Amino acid sequence: MTGKELIKLFQSPPWGTEQEAEQVARSLYAGASDLVKILDVLTNKKLASNARIQQIRCIAFFYLAQRVRDNGLFVPYVRALKNADSSLRQVLVQLIPLVNSPSGHGELCALLRHPDVQVYQSAAQLLKQVGGRGTLEHLQRIFRDTSFPGLSEALDVATSIGKHRALPLLKTVVQSNYPQAQILALCSLGDRGLMRQCLDEAADVIVEILEGTSDQYVLEQAIKSYAAVASEEEFFDHVDRFLNSSQLRMIRAAIFGMRWFPTPRSMIKLDRKLQAGPESVSLIVLETLEEIGTEAILPPLLKGLSHSQLSIRNRAGQALAKLGAEGKVDIARAVIWLLRSSDTNARRIAVD
Repeated sequence: MTGKELIKLFQSPPWGTEQEAEQVARSLYAGASDLVKILDVLTNKKLASNARIQQIRCIAFFYLAQRVRDNGLFVPYVRALKNADSSLRQVLVQLIPLVNSPSGHGELCALLRHPDVQVYQSAAQLLKQVGGRGTLEHLQRIFRDTSFPGLSEALDVATSIGKHRALPLLKTVVQSNYPQAQILALCSLGDRGLMRQCLDEAADVIVEILEGTSDQYVLEQAIKSYAAVASEEEFFDHVDRFLNSSQLRMIRAAIFGMRWFPTPRSMIKLDRKLQAGPESVSLIVLETLEEIGTEAILPPLLKGLSHSQLSIRNRAGQALAKLGAEGKVDIARAVIWLLRSSDTNARRIAVD
């Protein structure tokens, strides 16, 4: 069958079912140039208006095209994603990896900035399949302006492909003026597994935000992320001041950050915050101690059992019971500690 005949076949498909379309398509042959011309038919909005017939066309195209592994088709397929309906898009997402061409990855990266959610999500899915180190260079260019709807997907692609090598790109985003973009990038910078080969560099990038941003939501995420990648000394040098912030979200972030450092220094600070309150802060401390969940937390946690506020005592008791049931702390040791306490309430709790 000639190229012209193939085009006419797709313009007015005679197949009544998807199975028939598949059977006929498997018996046909098309060259790369023929497939490009057929794409024009499949992206014709007027012809695609009949959803059932369009679905049959796309099925036939898939079985015709999957045997043609010409990487010259990569860019035409990628470009067709822009105007593809859902049926054609599903087919193209399967075909594009079969004709992967790194030289065309720039065009695929550009689709991450497309306003259509289906387009940029498809581009992200494909880039995670076919992208390589060179893809990061293309991504670096599109991140010069971070105000585009596919930002989250683009960052996911960058970190999935580049791992710690995405650090320069993340730094570019963090230094932008878009809080949403900064928060997303900070989340990746605070992923200890992702940044394990460059923890110091990641911490240095986050410090710039800790010291320079005025956006409370960005700052909150910066505190959380910094705790995950900084050393204990660095954490307290840059975050300690937030323990006395006027904003509860900052205090919470700083207290939660100490989960990464279950050391005597942290326990002393947590104990002080537990006793000083107010209630909302004391409850955050107890939640943090419960999450740390090691024997190190017993001194401040057990003090919580004799706190002046009933809500704090109850919450401390719940945490101790949970950790004991999970085998994370030794209840017998906790009882002995309470019996030795100079606090009458603590000794009464041990007896009970």
